[in-house]
Amino acid sequence: MIDNRELFEKLAKSLIGYFGRIYLVNMKTNEYHRYYMDDNSCLLIEDRSGDDFFSFIAGGSDRIISEEDMPLLHTDNLKEKLLSEFQNNNCQSSVYRLMMNGKPVYHAMRLIHKYVDGDEYYIIGILDVDKIARKQIYMDKKAYMDSLTGSHNKNAYQELEEEYQLLIEKDQELQFGIVVCDVNNLKAINDSMGHQAGDELLQSVYCLLHNMFLHSAIYRVGGDEFVVFLKDKDYEERLDLFKNLRQTVISNQNVGEGPIVATGMSIYEKDTDRNISDVFARADEEMYADKNNLKENVTRLNTDKTEHAKIQKIPAIRKARLDSFFKVFRIASEEGYFFLSDIRYDFSRWDKQIVANYELPSEYMYNAGGIWEQRIHPSDREIYRERVEEIFNGDKDEFELSYRVKGINGNYVPCICKGLMIRNQHGEPEYFGGVLLIREEETN
Repeated sequence: MIDNRELFEKLAKSLIGYFGRIYLVNMKTNEYHRYYMDDNSCLLIEDRSGDDFFSFIAGGSDRIISEEDMPLLHTDNLKEKLLSEFQNNNCQSSVYRLMMNGKPVYHAMRLIHKYVDGDEYYIIGILDVDKIARKQIYMDKKAYMDSLTGSHNKNAYQELEEEYQLLIEKDQELQFGIVVCDVNNLKAINDSMGHQAGDELLQSVYCLLHNMFLHSAIYRVGGDEFVVFLKDKDYEERLDLFKNLRQTVISNQNVGEGPIVATGMSIYEKDTDRNISDVFARADEEMYADKNNLKENVTRLNTDKTEHAKIQKIPAIRKARLDSFFKVFRIASEEGYFFLSDIRYDFSRWDKQIVANYELPSEYMYNAGGIWEQRIHPSDREIYRERVEEIFNGDKDEFELSYRVKGINGNYVPCICKGLMIRNQHGEPEYFGGVLLIREEETN
């Protein structure tokens, strides 16, 4: 199985120093081997193996998975997510909770490396976030680690400022940036739900940032404030990463799950910045502007909730089912933008590309029909409503709609929606989905 044992051991030992244990997994057969390093002999030791890594993770007798996170650890969901993130060079962790002594403990699973001697074997690490947070990475009295989240703390950030101040004064050619992050509603959560809930929120924020910025140090510089010091590949890809971060936050806010963080970003400008504080100030100013935007989005969401009071928050297992159906239908559709809506909860998932091209609030949306209708040409809206009503009240399951929709440049383009109504055993509409074919080269 391992052709170059020496190379594998070197790689494994370097990873075990961070993860504690690592797994070598055949992603076709799911066969796995688990390794740790003996402290006395410094030898790499295999202490467990089996036929199905994903079944072991999801249903091990010594593991109690948080009920909300069970859909994530379903074999197909988790396997597809890990491989997809790895193939896109994202290496994003899958974060889930294990219930230990009645309390949730955050874990992060990461597909780290495709083993060089075989096409099917991958190295996977599982990180106990709480355990790492308790480790003393730096053993001096300053204690550079934030014990709650595992990020660097304010002491470490102050030392970073001092280090870079010397480089700036020496007129060094520097490339770095700063992302300032302020956690929304921490005090309200502490007051209403207790400090344990507030601590979990801070840990989830760190997980979000840690997974987003893989090559940058993260600092918790205040009770609810984090700083990401952008460098290397993260600096080069900062615009895409920052856009992704903001879109994730908006998506969290829209669906009511996950951390909400106001963010601002700025980069070092040699001709004008005399210290890191100048860069921080610009990012901080942008963060406050984003905080106002998030408040406006809350106002809009509250208005939508008032207008659609009958809409219930979609359960996690129902959302996971929607995701599964979405992936199946999306693969089957050869062209166009795909969407799928859970009618019971008026909750939809849309192609990321149409979200970006037509400035939709999120990949996941409540009341997507109303949101999309606002982008339809005013002259076409009435017939659009009539056709949709006919589809919901009629017996036909297949449908086709034609209308004009407003593009990102302000022009209206012809759109054809070909889709399917899926009904339950009682004949009631259950899911509503389709492919939007938009001829963007034709404009009105």
